[in-house]
Amino acid sequence: MTVVLHQPPRPQGWDVPNMSPFCIKLETYLRMTKIPYVLGKGNPMKAPKGKIPYIEYKGELIGDSGLIIEVLNRDYKIDLDSDLSDTERSIAHAFRSLIEEATYFRGAYLRWSEAESWSFVKGLLLKILPPVIGALILKKIRKNFMAGIKAQGTGRHSLDDVKKMMKHDLKAISVFLADKKFFMGEKVTLVDATVYSFLISFSRIPWQSDIKKFINSELPNIGPYCDRMKALYWADV
Repeated sequence: MTVVLHQPPRPQGWDVPNMSPFCIKLETYLRMTKIPYVLGKGNPMKAPKGKIPYIEYKGELIGDSGLIIEVLNRDYKIDLDSDLSDTERSIAHAFRSLIEEATYFRGAYLRWSEAESWSFVKGLLLKILPPVIGALILKKIRKNFMAGIKAQGTGRHSLDDVKKMMKHDLKAISVFLADKKFFMGEKVTLVDATVYSFLISFSRIPWQSDIKKFINSELPNIGPYCDRMKALYWADV
């Protein structure tokens, strides 16, 4: 059965498949597993958890990238981590949690706060929002988004402190990756969908940033890793 993946359209002029790392993660997973899918428009108002991405599958709408992957793994009897030991699975889980529950919020805070990055995000979102009232809608979206980041805790820090925290995260990712072909070794595993999606969201975006400069100058194994993943799963984009 074909999965309908609901997400924003591909951002023109960006060297990434989607503006959302969670959308890239889920679509990368679908490509890794060769599960048949088609793209559909993403509408947060229709999303079962109020967030994008979500899928339409077997007549149901399912939200949250992690839960979606669990459902598809079960139905298609897929285990990308079958060669990992229990210890390795735990390490992969810990890094996924670091990236999705901490690094993400730091990157999002910077993306929606700093003038240069916001100009790109704003320009992209205005293209998919209704004309005339789109700017007002976006203003409310940004206000709510930043309030959420503050409630989560990241938005209570200064931009400089957030950058320091994010660099510590990225350094840890780089150190663990070391000279391995993929994050856990010679074979692609589930965690690569997360690691790749977030790393390109920080390093391949069209604006300059301290984080992008840090990755490209201080973490030399990140670029080649992203290139390997792109060649395997995203050569067409």
